Order: sequence, then C-alpha cells, then structure tokens
Amino acid sequence: MKLLYVSLLSLIFLSCSESNFEYKSLEDCNFEMVKLKEQTKIRVISYSGGKYCDNDTKYYYQFIAINQETLDTVRVLSLCQQYDFKKDKKIGSFSSNGDISGLINEVLSEYGSDIDSGDKMVVFNKKLSHFESQNYKTIIGSISF
Repeated sequence: MKLLYVSLLSLIFLSCSESNFEYKSLEDCNFEMVKLKEQTKIRVISYSGGKYCDNDTKYYYQFIAINQETLDTVRVLSLCQQYDFKKDKKIGSFSSNGDISGLINEVLSEYGSDIDSGDKMVVFNKKLSHFESQNYKTIIGSISF
C-alpha cells in the first residue's frame, strides 16, 4: 500500500512540475543565430531544464549566459545537456562541437538512434520567461565546466 501512495505522489509531482515547461520546434523559433569563438568563457545566469532526450525527441535546453569577453548576453541551445543550476559551476567554456555532442551521438547510436532523427524541440521554462523571452543572439553548442 505504501508503494502505491509513493507512486501516486511521484506521478502527481512529475505532472505538476512538467506544466512549468513549454516545448517549441527548433524550426519555429526565430532566434538570431550567431557564431561564438571556441572556448569562450561564459557565465550561466539561467538554465531551462525540461524533459530528458529520448529516441523520438531531442531537447535543446536553454542556457542564458554572459559572454565574459564582450559582456553580451547570449542564449546557448545545448542538445540534451543536463545541468544543475544550484550545484554546478556558473562559468564554463563554450564549444560548438564539444565532448557532450560526441557522447550524445555515441549513446544514441548504441540504442539504434542518431542525433538527426526525431523531433528537435527547444525547452522554455515558464518560470524563467523573463530571461528566455528576450531576443538574445543565439548559438548552438555545449558548455564544459
């Protein structure tokens, strides 16, 4: 009986927290895409979070960050990169083809999928709309910490 209660509470918690996110197709987002020099130091000020990537859908999580060289605010779309905003380091190095991308490709191919298959969705955290709704220059890559 305890297991049933724990399962129900977990399900309720997950469904409530999932309502904090909105998912838009990458193709439908009108971001101004730019390039950023490899290994540019950036300070993370916001991270969207969201569902985990799977075989059907690849999620681009949003990092809103400050380019430490120019002090410009940028949006980094990072494919399947998980990050704990409360615990992880805040300053990292940007990479357009970092270790994360290679690792993701390796894991997905092991399960019979690839990075180009399935839908590509951008995660928007409704609680962070004051950051994520802004018109920042956008880059696609990963951040190493």
